[in-house]
Amino acid sequence: MLIVARPTPGHRPEHTAYVIEDRSRGETPWLLLTGDSLFVGDIARPDLAVEPEEGARDLFRSLRSLDRLDDYVEVWPGHIGGSLCGGAGMSETPGSTLGFERRFNRFLKIDEEQEFVRELTHDLAPQPPNFQRIVELNRGPLLTEAAPLDPIVPARLQELLTNGATLIDGREPREFDAAHISGSLNVTMVRAAVGTRAALVVDPNTQVVVTAAGDADAKRMALMLEAVGFRQLRGYLAGGLPAWQAADLPTSATEAIDVATLAERLKAKEVVLLDVREQDEWQDGHVEGSLHLPFHELRDGIPSELRQTAAQKPLAVACSAGNRSSLAVSLLRRHGVHEVQHVAGGGVDDLTEYGVELTEEETR
Repeated sequence: MLIVARPTPGHRPEHTAYVIEDRSRGETPWLLLTGDSLFVGDIARPDLAVEPEEGARDLFRSLRSLDRLDDYVEVWPGHIGGSLCGGAGMSETPGSTLGFERRFNRFLKIDEEQEFVRELTHDLAPQPPNFQRIVELNRGPLLTEAAPLDPIVPARLQELLTNGATLIDGREPREFDAAHISGSLNVTMVRAAVGTRAALVVDPNTQVVVTAAGDADAKRMALMLEAVGFRQLRGYLAGGLPAWQAADLPTSATEAIDVATLAERLKAKEVVLLDVREQDEWQDGHVEGSLHLPFHELRDGIPSELRQTAAQKPLAVACSAGNRSSLAVSLLRRHGVHEVQHVAGGGVDDLTEYGVELTEEETR
């Protein structure tokens, strides 16, 4: 086995990819560990370490340096869809081949450098709020083991929450809707990018406790959070929500509706739709008259206009699949807005199946 390092600056100046040769079968490369340069369906964002245009030009040259590798070479990136290290085109498929990416990855089909730079930099998503923290952690002493994670009994958790700790609940959104601890945030583990979504709404310096469908899942979630810079993890709720309920401590619930019910209530003007998707998704198609606020903008509070609207008519909160909307609903309730309905198991794009038209008008 031969491992050859190949400098691939762009995402970061020091970024390196690794070409693997299995010398027992031949001297031709068969596998490429692309890290944060080439993803399945997308490429790395160029603005986390240098100016976007500089990073994009470096990335163009790095990807062109792969041209001499054969189509059958396997591609294994460092992230899948949901990571903010890439764009919206990232697939959740873990691997691909160079040939497939050359045919279907739109960035690899761009031969002119200036066009490549323009396409890569014109609509970059907001930078991850914790990326500087992660960089500093990476530059510091090598972290060789996870932080200690203690089991926490319900009474102790109640005390921590009273003193300002945040409880992150990783359960499936419908389970969370049915019963959850007041003030907790639903960052579901059933979808990718758990750490990214958590970091967008919780300060990593905050004391955090986790819970999930079981203790093993809670411990796994803690590792996901630690990987994106959460170092103040106090522990996990031992026994999860059933233990909390067995201690006769109160829970809350959120009304969950499906897309068909949302369509009926929109037609009857019984609710106001709050669309918590990103700006590019909103521009591609949204319900006329709906409100738009990406879920992470609810982190520090509720805009007065939104609070006033919720006081007059319930908010139906939707995204594309139910994961970001569940987090948004838990943020709304945490900030005192309780007249909300969670659109679970579907999203805004699905409304067309029930006679609700979408518009591409760029209004907000």
